[in-house]
Amino acid sequence: MMSKDTERVRRKIAKNQNTPSEELQMLANDKLKWVRLEVARNPNTPAKALEYLAADEDYEICQEVAFNHSTPIKILEILATHTNIKVRQAVAFNFVNSNPNIPVYLLEKLARDENFEVYWFVLYNPKTPISLLIEAFSKYKQNDGVRHALASNPSTPTIILDELADYENECGTILEEIADNPNTSLATLEELATNEEICFYVRQYAIFHNKFVSIPLLEQLANHQDWEIRRAVAANPNIPETLLQQLANDEIEEVRPYALDRML
Repeated sequence: MMSKDTERVRRKIAKNQNTPSEELQMLANDKLKWVRLEVARNPNTPAKALEYLAADEDYEICQEVAFNHSTPIKILEILATHTNIKVRQAVAFNFVNSNPNIPVYLLEKLARDENFEVYWFVLYNPKTPISLLIEAFSKYKQNDGVRHALASNPSTPTIILDELADYENECGTILEEIADNPNTSLATLEELATNEEICFYVRQYAIFHNKFVSIPLLEQLANHQDWEIRRAVAANPNIPETLLQQLANDEIEEVRPYALDRML
């Protein structure tokens, strides 16, 4: 019982972000896997300890090092060649979420990974070269994961987003991502916002989130018969003062607060 209690204490110490770096360095050598896992996850773990854990025999430890937002690029470069697919996936995921300074050559290397899920994560990254995004669309546009990544990436060229919008069915998260992408053309935004055959959530995304919707289109939709569309107009960051005043007095109660909040 005493041993179990001691292990539990070590795990809590390893997890605590206030634990001194010297102690985390020591716990990186702990014989218990679950303690080392917590050290690998801790954002305050020193680089030397992370480098040591990156060579751990247990791939789950290496995976947590790859996920850690504080792991230096030089360690991630090593993990990008790890024999375990899950570790390489974690490296690619880390680059999408927390390492804006990732070198382009490493993205290009991960794009050639034999595992397709690693490739997906590369396509989500805004720093991925345009040539790779174009290649992905050309070769793999039938793949849902590839289309999701391209639709979400703010660096995806407008022409690809427009073609993706034509490729998709009348509903789905990919169309929502296209509607939310800053590179989507005004013509496609207007089509997504006004096409009655497209599912409501896509149309709402095209109006609600995107600051590039034109003023004439907002004026048209501010009088739409569907109050949820009018509510989306009231929330649009590009809405002019005259429309805010109009929607602040909308006959539907659910619309008015969105306009009033923007007027504060």
